Amino acid sequence: MEVFTTYRKRVDFPDTIDGSPEDIDVSDFGKYIDMLAASKIGSCFLRGNETTLHPRFEKLVTLCQRKKVTPVIETCGLMPEECSALITERQLPMRWRVYHPDFYPDEERGEMTRALDHFLAEHRAEMHLAFTIDRLDEEPTWIIRFMEQHPCQAFTVRVLYSDDMEALRNLTKWLSSQVVDFAEHGGRAVIDCGIPLCAFANDDYGRMAKLGIPVGSCQPRPGILPNMRLYHCDRMTAFPAANASMFKRFQNVREYFYKRYNGLQWDFRFFEECPECPALRLNTCQGHCLAEKGRRLLKEAERLRDIVAEEANQEALVDMGTILYELSQFAQAVECMTEARRVDPADPHVHMILARCLWELGKLADAEEEFRKAARLLPDGREVLAELGSRFEESGKLFKARRLVEEIKRMPPPESDQTGETPQ
Repeated sequence: MEVFTTYRKRVDFPDTIDGSPEDIDVSDFGKYIDMLAASKIGSCFLRGNETTLHPRFEKLVTLCQRKKVTPVIETCGLMPEECSALITERQLPMRWRVYHPDFYPDEERGEMTRALDHFLAEHRAEMHLAFTIDRLDEEPTWIIRFMEQHPCQAFTVRVLYSDDMEALRNLTKWLSSQVVDFAEHGGRAVIDCGIPLCAFANDDYGRMAKLGIPVGSCQPRPGILPNMRLYHCDRMTAFPAANASMFKRFQNVREYFYKRYNGLQWDFRFFEECPECPALRLNTCQGHCLAEKGRRLLKEAERLRDIVAEEANQEALVDMGTILYELSQFAQAVECMTEARRVDPADPHVHMILARCLWELGKLADAEEEFRKAARLLPDGREVLAELGSRFEESGKLFKARRLVEEIKRMPPPESDQTGETPQ
């Protein structure tokens, strides 16, 4: 679990993001930590463009420790002296982000390496280096040089997305040999998600598997942004989803994201090579990065927006609204589906997508009304009402969920068509 605490930064790195508000509110942060504590979650990553630049960094750390949730501090190393002293005094676990040397101005690079050497010498808590590879036109030998100068027993390698499979295969050949050698000498190495598993040669993947070297896949690793919107994982911060206040337990958050992006996870319409891939057929690979699937789907929404702007096209409007919902662009999706509902108020799909968007925006009464409209327009509305009941249960509204179950039980079965099957 993680919290993106602040957009403040010292240097623009390739994964730096912008947003508003600039910092997470301390009271909102406290509520979220309360949820983690109630869910028996023992640790939480505190992230940000530079986590320690949050003006109340010490308060965030203290709130975690009071609830017995261990704060793991992610940093690029460019931190205020008082934060460095606090981390050392409280012996907080750390995840130290490292980028290609070209990204650091000379003064900042020196500051970062001096701070890292200090922590490696004085810090007894866990220290984990996290290298980000952003260019594939060269072997990232700078990682080896960095590890030789600043020895550490654990590291993660994170590759920013590329669809150049040939370049990825060349990288994984080099990368797998390095992590295997590191692991054989007693180190702990992890390859983060972002590389399709089919980019690894079978022999290389087998050697890593024997040594227990994890290769990440697109599984939910939820976090919250300063505006309290949840995100699926650190690569999906551009597609924030529901507000954290809608959930009572962390387990509900994970379940939500498994359902929320299941369709997107298996959407290969823009990756023609994937459906023919043996790794996908064997269910050992989920294809390209989930965030990249989202970006390509967003381009499709923009194409449909151009069509709708030129002429009244109900099909394009509904398709655009559906895509925006899939990408968690709920407010924009509501605009599309409200207009689509005006044109065709008898389309149950429009009411369903509108209901789901309104729910994600916290407009639960309006959402319930749309769910019920969709149920009335379908031959069998029980499945729609069952979804509404599940949403009530996940949000802690157990009485409403129970009443809905009783309502569904009282509903007559749908009339069968001439084939004896229920109309869809």
